[in-house]
Amino acid sequence: MSLMTSEDKRILKLFQSEDNRLKEQEFSRGFTRNDEVCLAFINEGRAFTDGINITVDPAMDKIFSDDNALRKTSEKLGFTETITDRWTALFLTTRAQEIHECLHIIYTQFPPPALRDKRSTDRIRTVVLAMVDNIIEDAYIENIGVSEYPETEVYLRWGRVSHLYADSPEQGTLSEALSFTEDSTGEKSEEINAVEYILDYCAAKLLYTMTEIGEPLIKYAPYIDKVYPLFYEGSLCGTPAKRHEYACMIFDILEQMLPDCIPEFQLLGKMLGGAGTHGISGNSLGGQSSDGQEAEITRRLFTDFVGNMIEFDKNGEIVSQLINDCADEYSEQNDAVMAVVQPYYVTIPGSQTGAAVMHREIKIKEYHPIPDALLEKSYCMTQRQFSRIINNYKRRFERLIHTEVEYTERKKYFGAGISSKDLTDVKKRYWYRTYHEESTPELAVLLMIDGSGSMRGARRNAAVQASVILHEVLESHSIEHCIVEHRAIYDEPLVEHNILLDFNHRTRDKFNIMRLSADHGTREGLSLYWAQRYIENNSSAKNKVIIVISDGLPAHECSTSSYYPPVSTMDTSNATNRISHSETKIVAAALGSDCYSDLKEIYPKTVECSELEKLPAKLLKMVSDELNR
Repeated sequence: MSLMTSEDKRILKLFQSEDNRLKEQEFSRGFTRNDEVCLAFINEGRAFTDGINITVDPAMDKIFSDDNALRKTSEKLGFTETITDRWTALFLTTRAQEIHECLHIIYTQFPPPALRDKRSTDRIRTVVLAMVDNIIEDAYIENIGVSEYPETEVYLRWGRVSHLYADSPEQGTLSEALSFTEDSTGEKSEEINAVEYILDYCAAKLLYTMTEIGEPLIKYAPYIDKVYPLFYEGSLCGTPAKRHEYACMIFDILEQMLPDCIPEFQLLGKMLGGAGTHGISGNSLGGQSSDGQEAEITRRLFTDFVGNMIEFDKNGEIVSQLINDCADEYSEQNDAVMAVVQPYYVTIPGSQTGAAVMHREIKIKEYHPIPDALLEKSYCMTQRQFSRIINNYKRRFERLIHTEVEYTERKKYFGAGISSKDLTDVKKRYWYRTYHEESTPELAVLLMIDGSGSMRGARRNAAVQASVILHEVLESHSIEHCIVEHRAIYDEPLVEHNILLDFNHRTRDKFNIMRLSADHGTREGLSLYWAQRYIENNSSAKNKVIIVISDGLPAHECSTSSYYPPVSTMDTSNATNRISHSETKIVAAALGSDCYSDLKEIYPKTVECSELEKLPAKLLKMVSDELNR
């Protein structure tokens, strides 16, 4: 797997500046001829639009830092110059996603027609119909892109081919959308696997015409022979409503393979993270309704209508000019950013934390980032998406926290009654009086989020959403809290603690929550001792709790120490037991039934959270339990 270096991360952060976001937003507005279009950068491995808001990930598949993928993509596309620099790769990847979503805004129906179709009788059928729609739409908008806007060809080709050679490809949209059908062992039914295979095969054959797909499995070939011609014809159809009719014909063929499913329409909005081209939510955040423009295709992205490959940029002038322009832009922005205030970090030797001897050569890098304005839109979209849940828990905590406490004042000249203890008072202050005041329990919360590679995808997204909800609720009631992402860097004696939100945070610091990522491993035995030290040094609250979000056992290796089970589990368990006997308590949320039993051995107070959408409720329940302690 390709890992980003510190220099890669620096260039990515520089690319995702507010100036760059605004520049790309202006491009999107010009392309769609709509001044209301908004664009946001994220690091979540996906790109989508709801018809008015565009979200892209410049680091999609980590293509920009994958030298092998850059070389193979350049060769496959026939570039006379190989793309090697990070900035150019980021620009190409970002612009490819951006143009793709702009074309959806122009030519695709919003909200998705699958939501209104009579065939969408349950969750599975709605997802499958929406995915069929999306495969046809993706093929159509790329074909119409090069037909109507020839200058977009280099970007659309880059976006499609680079994914083939990614060393760290994101989970496919279809696989992620159907993940809710998995049983307790993480397996899908035979019927679902069959439908997923058929749709994946047809999508590959339709979208990746530049490469040999091969013959399908014999048992699925009869279905593919029936549905692929409909996919092909639909992808060439210039009328949005008729493209959906092709999707319906395909669905009718596959529908007999789908298992029965209890209708769960209330969950549809959460399945793919809300509004998006690849989602099926009807209540998108500020989304715009559109029937989509009609336009006839004159060519396909990689081939003509007969199937012959279309050669691109024979003289290489387009790519050469693009590389030169990107080099100038990078130099300009790199010089400008040096004058800006930089974030800071503190390095702490593991030997100073009180952790076990095995950690003495490990260093902890305590990183304090500065919030980027480009993260604001992504944060606000998440906040609005879960506003109902946030407001609901704010009201619950209002009743829980602001309770009346009775106080008694003695030695008064008059009052509610006489205190026998004060009858000997020489000033005859025999009386006492009572009064009531609202009291807020003293509590400090430190949320420690597993930042290892296994958290990628849905679990990382769930952690971000839960952190936003937790912050908004706790902030509204002035409960001290801090949110930290922790990871151990493989092959280095280094543990990183990214303090996304500190106890003494400013309002804008909350945007840092959107930085949460997933890579490398963890060294929780050491991180917990740091967490205890940090919460006790930075909070004066009477009650303190460390909440751990994890999806597996700690693991890390470097030249000075190997940290794997059972050693890592025993060390973390010892740290938990020792810290729990102090004034700081530890509770954990296990993301999945597969890791619950293991984490239960480490953290006696562990809550299972197999359904990721319930993570915010689980975390807030942990906090309320501590308030009642």
